[in-house]
Amino acid sequence: MPGGVGALDAGGEGMARAKAMLESVGGSTMSWMTTWPAMRYLFTADGRGYIGYERHAGVALALADPVVPHPTIAAAVTEFATMAERGGLIPALFSVTDAAADAARAAGWRTVQIAEDTLIDLPGLEFKGKAWQDVRSALNKARKESIEFRIVTLAEEPFAILAQVRAISQEWVGDKELPEMGFTLGGVDEALDPKVRVGIAIDATGSLHGVTSWLPVYAEGGEVRGWTLDVMRRRTDGFRSVMEFMIASACLQFREQGAAFVSLSGAPLARGEVSPAELDRTDRLLRLIEAMIPRTGIGLPIGSLTSQIFANVYTGATLDRHLQQTLGERLWYRYMDDLVVLGRSPAHLRDLKVEIERYSRETLGLRFSKWSVAPASRGINFLGYRIWATHKLLRRDSVVRARRKIAAYRAAGDRKRLERFIGSWLGHASHADARNLIRSLGLEGRGS
Repeated sequence: MPGGVGALDAGGEGMARAKAMLESVGGSTMSWMTTWPAMRYLFTADGRGYIGYERHAGVALALADPVVPHPTIAAAVTEFATMAERGGLIPALFSVTDAAADAARAAGWRTVQIAEDTLIDLPGLEFKGKAWQDVRSALNKARKESIEFRIVTLAEEPFAILAQVRAISQEWVGDKELPEMGFTLGGVDEALDPKVRVGIAIDATGSLHGVTSWLPVYAEGGEVRGWTLDVMRRRTDGFRSVMEFMIASACLQFREQGAAFVSLSGAPLARGEVSPAELDRTDRLLRLIEAMIPRTGIGLPIGSLTSQIFANVYTGATLDRHLQQTLGERLWYRYMDDLVVLGRSPAHLRDLKVEIERYSRETLGLRFSKWSVAPASRGINFLGYRIWATHKLLRRDSVVRARRKIAAYRAAGDRKRLERFIGSWLGHASHADARNLIRSLGLEGRGS
């Protein structure tokens, strides 16, 4: 792009200039990310601000609002588009506020909402009510286990702390199939910037249980008006509710320092305002669901296809997120209310069971029926099968029931019920290594 400057060009002159401008004119909750090394800058013609962007596959992708005086945002968007097109690039904006999006729409751009910034107002914040129950539990548990929270400047911490932060981060990255992209998600290197604050959870032995980093949000004139959550890492064998503990503790400390808010970053596909047409569709869907589900009793009707859908929606939007994001589990599988979690330590899995049981009871109103901790070498018991890495068998009690039912229907001469059961059972058995079993039952060649 004509006039584009790399963040590290000329010994980092571009980055230093961008940081000075950001502190002078202020920015959005994502603006600090434009100071990272991979960025490029288009400094505006009037010299009062810049647009931070990266180049990918013929696209100039700008991150966050233009860092310019607020009344000139529209002009900055136009200038960015003009210069990108002169350089043979397609201009695009990512993670911008309404001000930049409105300017783009006015210029004929198409826009789509992909997320909504999750903001917590700090003045008067109190962790009261059912919505904050998990946070209160985390704070109380940390107190009992002598786990302390600190806000630090990571670059000034002793080597022992920095080494643990890097180890926790590397462990987290090692569980991912893809490397960190570094566009809207930072890492330890970005957290080492002296302007960034890092939250750590540390126990009495000096061991870290988790780490978060917080990016400054500047108001005009250089005052930090808020903080944006970036890095979130936890030790896999550490304090289980460490994320809730660290985020809540950071909110309290930033409030004491005079910050107005914290941003938990964009919640993907979240939307705060819904059109009347969408509300009407939602109302009609709820009425349809209400007609399908009995008003009396607890739970969902067995055998109904809607029961499978609703069970997956109910647990998928809550328990799955708790497992993945809060507890940091990576190896787990769930269908409806059947759940399998894989781990290397029986003690860890038993502790995890206690936490899942508590969350299911307190948040979802569900209770455990059967559970066990067993070596994977015995086969994983899931959905009527015993599963190994190399093969899959039907569960023994399923085979016993099938033999009894087939024998009973044949003895009674009930051909209709026999054929119905065989069709259903073969559909289940066809997903296992059950050829010999099917042959022993005289069902070979029946199909599923």
